[in-house]
Parts: sequence; structure tokens; C-alpha cells
Amino acid sequence: MAWSEVVLRHYRELPGAGLPAGACSGEAGRVAEGRRVVIGLTVDAERIVDAGFLAFGCPATLAAAAWLSQWLPGRGLDEVRGLRGLEIAEALALPAERLSAALVVEDALRAALACFGEPPTAAYTGEYQPTDGGR
Repeated sequence: MAWSEVVLRHYRELPGAGLPAGACSGEAGRVAEGRRVVIGLTVDAERIVDAGFLAFGCPATLAAAAWLSQWLPGRGLDEVRGLRGLEIAEALALPAERLSAALVVEDALRAALACFGEPPTAAYTGEYQPTDGGR
């Protein structure tokens, strides 16, 4: 698979790797399923001060988490709440078959945002929630 230059740069350099001191974090994915992401945020006055990540997965997963950790600082919580995984995938020029990497990063971000007044939903717990009662 040929990766875009932005994926390769973020994957090789991993800017934002590690969690900031005192960060509130959220996680998504499962190692057993091939990807796990933790996003850590520090916030002051409704603005993200610092962001970092821990991740296990393919290059797309690590690059998406690294990209997000660079995009977040300085942005207001309302703007961040509007970010979607598809936008992360577009910023990285991810192929369609790797969209799930950006979606797991989005889920981890939503879980981290729960620390700041956005309650997580079943979609952001990292757990599969069948809508048909599990049948």
C-alpha cells in the first residue's frame, strides 16, 4: 500500500506521542482487533492547551493520532467537538480501506472530551453495542 507523504511524515516522526502531564484521557479500540488509541488533553478556559496520544496499530492509526495531537492545541472545545474522523482521513489522504483508523482516533477524542462536559455515548466506549439486543 502506498501511503501519502503526510501519513509517512506523521508515522515516522510521531509528533505528540505520549500523554501530557495531568491530561484527561479517553480511549477507543482494542489491541485484539489490531488498534488501540488513547488521547490525552489538557484544557484551560475552554481551549486545548496540550494534546498527546498512545497508540497501537497500523501506520494509518499512528499517523491519525499524531496528526490530531498537532491539530488540537490552541483550539476551542466547541471547534474540537465538531471534528469528525472523515476530516482526519481527508487531511491524511487515507485510502478508503483505512478510514476505520481515523474513526477510532475520533472515538478516543470523544471519550477524552467527556472530561470536559461531553458525555460519552455507546459509540465512544470502544465496546460493540448491538442495536438488535445482541441477537
